[in-house]
Amino acid sequence: MDRDVVRLIEQQLTATGIQIDGPPLGELPDSGQPQPVEVRRSAERSPYWLTYQPVMSFTDAGQLARGKEDRPLLVLGERISERSAAAFRKAGIQYLDAAGNAYLAFGTVLVDIRGRRPQIARSKHGRSGRSANLFSSRRARVVFAVITWPDLVNASIRKLAAVAGVSPGLAHEALVLLEQNGYLSIGSSRELRDSDALLDHWVASYPSGLAPTLRLAEFAGEIEGVQPARPDQPILVSGEVAVAHAVRPTSLTIYVDELDPMLPIVNHWRSDGPPNIMVRRKFWQESFAPDGPSVRRSKVPWTLIYADLMASGEPRQRAAAHELRQDSAALREK
Repeated sequence: MDRDVVRLIEQQLTATGIQIDGPPLGELPDSGQPQPVEVRRSAERSPYWLTYQPVMSFTDAGQLARGKEDRPLLVLGERISERSAAAFRKAGIQYLDAAGNAYLAFGTVLVDIRGRRPQIARSKHGRSGRSANLFSSRRARVVFAVITWPDLVNASIRKLAAVAGVSPGLAHEALVLLEQNGYLSIGSSRELRDSDALLDHWVASYPSGLAPTLRLAEFAGEIEGVQPARPDQPILVSGEVAVAHAVRPTSLTIYVDELDPMLPIVNHWRSDGPPNIMVRRKFWQESFAPDGPSVRRSKVPWTLIYADLMASGEPRQRAAAHELRQDSAALREK
């Protein structure tokens, strides 16, 4: 670790009252290999896995956390972006950077500091040390496609790209990153590995990564009896309405190919008032998916319903999300 970074991190630990019993911070390997330590604050203490990341990447942290669920992972580094910090918190990965941004939770201790700016001008690693983000808004589309339709990992790159709504080059890049991060094995054929962990990390990154790029409009109005603006305009529901058997919906999330200006008019939706209707872009092409164009849906795939429910942050929607995931897992095992 860089001595200036070590000094700043030690200052931030002191400022928050956190003590780490383990190897000196300056001796943490740059490889990121997690080290067993004990974290203390006053009378509270807890075992942790401690790692140092020159670039605090959610993709890299998620890979390090796999197989080490016996204790939380604490990531130290020079600077964590707001987007990565949000993804870390969603995934339960804890962190502290040299600027003082931190999230630690154990026992009665909660340290949650956001919005701090770096105290050093630039990492000596520069941009060349940046890891490619598997869960960027475009690559997340590919991850969604292979989680939803696992057989796509053995389809042609062009077919995968068509389903995910991305370029063939980006689809190939995402597959390479899936392999590098241990989510894809390649032998005589490709096979997804640890798909549950991959889903967890994709969902954790969804609210700050893919979801904002899909937003078309928001309205206020009735959520029942939604009518398309044209007969040939498919509307796919997600969120609460997609699991109305498990929760009483108060909001509506729909996906369309494009926003028809007549859609809110036909349904008497308003642009004023607190929005309870979210219209998002349908980015995937289901006609290219393994179950083919013969499958007609009124809902988006379950993986996206699950992500939208989890992203709501509401306990009742999250409970419905967990039930949906269990039901979907049971169906896949049959």
